[in-house]
This record gives sequence, structure tokens and C-alpha cells, in this order.
Amino acid sequence: MIEESRASTVERAKHGDTNAFDTLVRRYQNTVVAYARTLLRDPAAAEDAAQEAFVQAWRDLPSLKEPAAFGAWLRRIVFKFCDRSRRAAQCTLPLDERIRLADERCPEAVVERADETARVHDAIDALPCALREATLLYYMAGHDIKEIASFLEVPQSTVKNRLYAARKRLRKDLWTMAETILEQGKPSESDEFTGNVLARVLSEFRRQEAAAPHTVNRGLLDEGRTALFEMIATDGPLDVTTVRDGFMLLWRKNDWRTLAALLTRYLAQPLTDSEAAWAMLHRTSMIGGNGSGSAIGELLASELFEDWLRDKSPALSYEWPFYPAAGNTPEPVLDRDGLRIICRGGAVCCSYSYRRVWPGNNALDKLDAALAEIPVTTNNRQVRFWELMVAIQACHFARDTARATGYVAQMRELAATSGSPSLDTEDWAMTLGEELRLAVRAKDEASTQLTLASFEASLASATNRGAEWVRRARYRVACDLVQDNRHDLAVPLFEINALCTQPVSGGWDWLMWAVALWHVTKDRERTLTLLREAALHGQDDIPKEFARRPEFADVRDDPEFLQAIGRE
Repeated sequence: MIEESRASTVERAKHGDTNAFDTLVRRYQNTVVAYARTLLRDPAAAEDAAQEAFVQAWRDLPSLKEPAAFGAWLRRIVFKFCDRSRRAAQCTLPLDERIRLADERCPEAVVERADETARVHDAIDALPCALREATLLYYMAGHDIKEIASFLEVPQSTVKNRLYAARKRLRKDLWTMAETILEQGKPSESDEFTGNVLARVLSEFRRQEAAAPHTVNRGLLDEGRTALFEMIATDGPLDVTTVRDGFMLLWRKNDWRTLAALLTRYLAQPLTDSEAAWAMLHRTSMIGGNGSGSAIGELLASELFEDWLRDKSPALSYEWPFYPAAGNTPEPVLDRDGLRIICRGGAVCCSYSYRRVWPGNNALDKLDAALAEIPVTTNNRQVRFWELMVAIQACHFARDTARATGYVAQMRELAATSGSPSLDTEDWAMTLGEELRLAVRAKDEASTQLTLASFEASLASATNRGAEWVRRARYRVACDLVQDNRHDLAVPLFEINALCTQPVSGGWDWLMWAVALWHVTKDRERTLTLLREAALHGQDDIPKEFARRPEFADVRDDPEFLQAIGRE
């Protein structure tokens, strides 16, 4: 029954069940590390080889024909990595250095225990390989005779004979000490080994995605998410690396609720002003779920963040995801005033994104007050631009063209006083993009065509901003045009971007391109290709957005379209 259950776990893991694979890692980690230590003197190198073996096993698992043979199959992978480590001659730590000692305060006792550990491992290392294998698997991995025989692919009688021979070679006192010391050396005494395996699995996901994004195993993200949950469940503080890796992982999965919980857990421990500001900034939008969560919760979190900022001195990078800036950086940073403006802009964004809280909301008035109160500086100049654009979106939502025109005028004024060639180019292009939308909304065709030409001319002159910035600027305007039902103007912008190495970034970008192309050309094959890219980069949100778009009303139940977005 046990073997049948284990084979079933292997079978599930073969088909991408990451929880089943996690079970296998935990079930076999002691065995694999014990076996690796029979081949390598250095315990750190043995654990590294064991972890690499598990990652390779995850890659190769679909090729395993007999699930019941998983243990022996895994042993051969471990041998390969240990052999590679030996040939690379990378073993540098003495064997006893990683053995966990008892918590003894007496220096003499610590010295004595270290000496005993060294004597035991020297004696075990002196055993022939076959005897060493049986000894470590029996005492360190805790296997019975039958399990060891299955793993080594030898008869049970052979295992018994090897253990008997090992006992005879070791003196009685050494054998008694070995039982205790090898028990202490099990990796399952903590979750560190499993965590390291999962970190390497995430690294494997990034490698696969960079090499072949269409065939990347996205189940690895679930594996990393499981590992993250285990880390969050511990009582100790979360380290910065875990939080940032977890942030990126959950962001990729669009798991906003869990991400908000992670950041809340992080904020419960002592943090610098900058680390706390980073966590609160993102938690605010995560509570809102990027449009699918709690509107009131996001507004309250935004107010709380602004109140917290009043006596703090954070400094965040301008580059997403706005990590704390390095000390003494010469580049502009998001300081307290800049983050206050973002808070006010976030409240505006929340108000127009959630229709149920828009009536009677004075978020725009509060943003206007903050912009008037906070003087323009190098550190907040660009963030003012961002939030003015958010305010303009809110005005379009409320059909308040006069107020939107006033915000565009403020953008023009900032663009004219940047004092930086690169910022001047960027600000001017952003301003033209907003003017283009005003012209489209006013149905002023002459102004629309003229402003569009000026916009493209500004991008052509933006040589100091780089191709990536130009691409993103063009994409943003193209998406706005799709939202304003000017698909005919959006398609040429998307097509120009198609000449770039990376034409768009996320699933929403690809979807907007597909929407415009299908509406204008009805090019079935190209639209399906764009939808596949959208599904690849956008994950769970894409089917919902596809069903919502009126441009796809005629193909909403088309099997090929549903398959392209991952519905069938």
C-alpha cells in the first residue's frame, strides 16, 4: 500500500503536480543527502549536489516510465551530480564543519563533541564505499533494510551483510556515537534544504522563460508559491530577499490578495523608513486588487500611508518596483513629498476605477491641494507628471473635459521647465499623448491627425531616451486609442512597435493589440497569435478581459479563440 501510494505521488508529479513533487522532496531528501555524502566528503557539496539532483529530477520526471522505480532513478541522478562535483574538485570544507552540535555552553563540552564528530566521520569515511552507503542510509536517512535495498537496487540480504560488516569494522564506542551524530546531521531537521530546492526550482523557471517563453513550465510558479507560504508561516522575521522574491512571484501570478498579506506580514516587523514605504506603497494597490479588490480598503490604506509619511524620510528608486534607493545616489528618488503625491493620485485612480465610490468623492480636489502645497523639485517632478495623467483619466471617466484640459496645461508647463533634454523629450511626448486623447474625444479629426504626427515626430527625436522608452510611450498611446474606439489609429502604432525586439511587455498589451487588429482587419491568424501571447504573459486575467471586449463578440464562443486564450 505504501509503495502504491508513493508511485501515485510520483505519477502526479510527472504531470506537473508541484505539491506532489514537494512531497517527494521531503520524502527523499534525507536519503539523497545521505547517499551524496557517501560520495563526497564535504557535506555542503553533498547538499548542493542533492539539491541540483532534485531540480534535474523535476525536469526529467516526465520521461520516467516506471513510477515505482523513482528511488533508484533518483539515485543515478545524484551520482551524476556528485561525480561532477568530485571532478571539479570543489570540496573545500572539512566534513565536521556543518554537523549541528548540541547547544552546550561549556567550551570543554563543545570541543569534546567536535572531536567526537571528527572521529566518527573519519572512521565512516575509511569504510569501503558499499559499507559507507548502507551505514549512512540506515542511520542518517532512517531507512529500513527493504527501503535501502530498493534504493541501491541490491538484495535485502546484501544490505544486512554490509551493515554487519560496517559494525565489525568500527569499534563499539564509535558505533554508538555514530548513531547519535548521524541522526543530528539529517537535513530534515529544518526546512532549509527544502527551501533551497524550491529556490533553485524558481531559478529554473526564470531560465526556461528566458530560453523559450512559450514552453516554460508555469507549474514552477505554483511550487515557489507553496514554498513562500511555508516561509510566511514561520514565526521569525522575513528577510528582504524572501519578500522581494515573493513579491515578484505573486505579481507574476496576479495573486493580489496573497501579495497584500505578504506585505502586511512584512510590515509587522522592524523596518527602515524606505523598506516600510516600499511595502506600504505596494500594499495599498494590492488591497484594491488592481481593480478587483476592495475599493474602500484601498482608499483607507492610501490615507493611512499618507499619514504615516508625515514624519518619515524614505527614499525609493524611480524604477519599478521602486525598491529602496541606494544611499547617496545621485539620481532623483521618490521622497516623502513624491510619495504623498502618489498617495493622492492613487486615491484618484481608485475613485474612477471603482464606480461605486466615485459619486461625491473629492479625490481630485485633494490631489489639486497636494500639488499646490508641495513645491516642484527634482525628486517629485516626474511623479507629478504620472499623477496628472491619472487625474486626466479620471476626468475622461467623469466626462469632465474642461478639467482634463487644465491638467494637460499643467503638464505643458512642467515640460517647458524641465531643464533636462531627456526629460523635456519625455514630458513633451507624454503631453502630446494626452492632447491626442482630448482631440479624439472632441471628435476633432484635423487636430487628431496633427497631434498624432507631432507625437510620432517627438518619438523620432527621442534618441537620448532609448528604444525601450520610445516603445513604451507608443504602446501607451495606442492602448488609449483602443479605449477611445480609434482602433484605426492604434493599429499603425502597434505595427511600428512590432519591429522592436520586444514589441510589448505584458498580457494586457498583447490583448489590446489583438483587439485593435481584429476590429480593423479581421486577420484571424495574426489575432490568434497575439491572443496566445496575451495568455502566455497575462495568465488568469486574459480570459475575463477577452469575454468583456465587445470587439470579440462575434468570436466569443469560437473554439480556436477560446483555445488561444487558454479556455479550452
